[in-house]
Amino acid sequence: MAGISAGVIEARFPLLSGHSLEGRKVILPKDLKGVVALIAVAVQRGAQPMVDSWRTPFEEEFAGDPGIAFYEVPVIEKETELFLGGVINAGMKAGIDSAKYGSVITVFADTKWVRKVLGMDDPSRAYLYLLDREGTVRWRGSGFAGKGGIEEVIAVARRLAGLEAMKNL
Repeated sequence: MAGISAGVIEARFPLLSGHSLEGRKVILPKDLKGVVALIAVAVQRGAQPMVDSWRTPFEEEFAGDPGIAFYEVPVIEKETELFLGGVINAGMKAGIDSAKYGSVITVFADTKWVRKVLGMDDPSRAYLYLLDREGTVRWRGSGFAGKGGIEEVIAVARRLAGLEAMKNL
């Protein structure tokens, strides 16, 4: 299965299967077709503040727009799913607002493979991927959100969603 690497932006996001905290099975990017989506992927819990630094301004900018969404994708080593999967998801549920359960998709997979195909060089960082409506990566970032990074991803998301022309009216 082909995936993106650190330097490739115009590639299709690799297929990742998981479950939302609502319990719904989700296959990325297939189940996001038709939506411009910013996906935050992390393999270590310590990256959560980085994810939140992107989530809040992105969701505030596009609140109420069903064509643009933010998804948080914690990737956890596959071997832990059988014994700790329920405990891990319960812990995540306890730490976030229930309104966000649908946008948190836990993926139990080979974390080394996921890091390789997504070009995640530093496992302590969160990585962000902005997908167009067909699941192609159009923008990539990592770490904490800065003003320039937020402005850039919002501008690209607006363009992909066809909102740029509307903003200028």
